Amino acid sequence: MKLFSIIAAVFLTLFAVAISYAQPMTVRATVSAGSTVNNVYAAFGQPFYQQILTGGMELAYGVAQAQLDVVEVADETCENVAYSDNGFDIPTSELTVGTMDYERYTNDTPPYGYDHVTKLALSVWPTYTTEANASYHGALPLIPGSELQDGTDYQVHEGVNVINYSSAHHCDSVVTLNVYYCPLTVKDADSILYNTVLLGNYCWTQSNLKTTHYFGDGHEEVPMALIYSPGEDVNEGIYGRLYTWYSAVNIPEGSTAVPPVDGDGFVRGICPAGWHLPANPEVEALEEHATVELNTPTLWITGAGLNTSGFTLLPAGIYSSILSRFQGLGTETRIWRIAGIDNSDPASFCTVYYCDEFVTVTATAADAYSVRCVKNY
Repeated sequence: MKLFSIIAAVFLTLFAVAISYAQPMTVRATVSAGSTVNNVYAAFGQPFYQQILTGGMELAYGVAQAQLDVVEVADETCENVAYSDNGFDIPTSELTVGTMDYERYTNDTPPYGYDHVTKLALSVWPTYTTEANASYHGALPLIPGSELQDGTDYQVHEGVNVINYSSAHHCDSVVTLNVYYCPLTVKDADSILYNTVLLGNYCWTQSNLKTTHYFGDGHEEVPMALIYSPGEDVNEGIYGRLYTWYSAVNIPEGSTAVPPVDGDGFVRGICPAGWHLPANPEVEALEEHATVELNTPTLWITGAGLNTSGFTLLPAGIYSSILSRFQGLGTETRIWRIAGIDNSDPASFCTVYYCDEFVTVTATAADAYSVRCVKNY
């Protein structure tokens, strides 16, 4: 029992001494190439072992590994742009759309070096070269199916064929628009409003012109803008006016001058700015429709149609200069067209009660026919 007490006392004494000398002090140190450097404090990183000062002795224990400085960054680029930042050089050949993870390791020079690793989460956004071919009638729309990666549709802009689209991620896309836009209405020089109709790729006024002036700063008066007589007040409102060839193409009455063309190469004549008298392509496309699709169900004495095309063709009649009289109201209509090499030969297309299609008829420049306008393209 006494021996046990002595042994216990010695053990407690040694334990107290050990405690007094072995209070651990943890410091940071670095390792390079497997060797330790004592009493050096790393600016950042993780301590990999403890130094325990026990009197005159220094003991180290733990895993001898280099300190690791980990930096995580996120960045983005476009699929066709090489990435060079944050110590990375990634060619376009390695980039695919989506988020890609990269790691880059570096090691500083011993004896105070430590390893670095940069972890890069790189978002690669797509770019587009999109082409749209369509015709639109009414409000300027978003192009269906045009949604880009960031969820934004691009808008149709009238008169703009190429749009450089900058997405939210600045990965610019080139959108080529082969779009023909037909507004719902158009005004003539007298501010008379006309509805429009889109047939194929051509935008027409839906009714015959009524204007008595040319469109432009001069606001010049149209020399021959006739109303089918008798019944002028009613007939103008329903059928519009009848114009000689000269008045329709805006040259002096009886002139042999070549009708002027606008900047798009069309004969604007009496039409509003940006519109023109129908030329061969538009008329040929119109002639693909049977008159039952074009003629109105009413006002025709015979030859009424269903107007399924929306063209709303009315039997406005004509004025015959040879006979000096109005004729054909309720049975026919003739509309001036531009034809010929230099556009100087009077031409028209017409539909009459005994035909189920458009026919080309001999036109006299002094006769007066209806005018429809087509939007430039």
